[in-house]
Amino acid sequence: MRSRLARVVALAAVLGLASSCLNHRFTTGAPPSGVTIYTHHPYFIAGLIGEAVVDVDRLCPDGVASIRNFASGIDLILTIVTVSIYSPRTTEVVCAGGPGSGPTPRGYAVQAVPTEDGR
Repeated sequence: MRSRLARVVALAAVLGLASSCLNHRFTTGAPPSGVTIYTHHPYFIAGLIGEAVVDVDRLCPDGVASIRNFASGIDLILTIVTVSIYSPRTTEVVCAGGPGSGPTPRGYAVQAVPTEDGR
């Protein structure tokens, strides 16, 4: 019984370390407006399969203050439970606002997988 528990704990630790708990943040220097948009994206086989573009110009017509791509707590749980076969990620886009903010320079996009509603 004890060795089985040790194996389960060891497996959970390995899966947790292998779940690619990466956090990417890009900032533009523009002041934030207080509008934050979250999108959720499925990846498969430890994140090797899946991609798309988050259209930040459509989400934030006045520009972007920051973009962050990360694994939320639910994302990590789903990754561990499915042994990294399903590896969802969350993208957080903070829109710019206030004095000095303007349109985001063209080409600022985050690679991600589209959700069911096409975002």
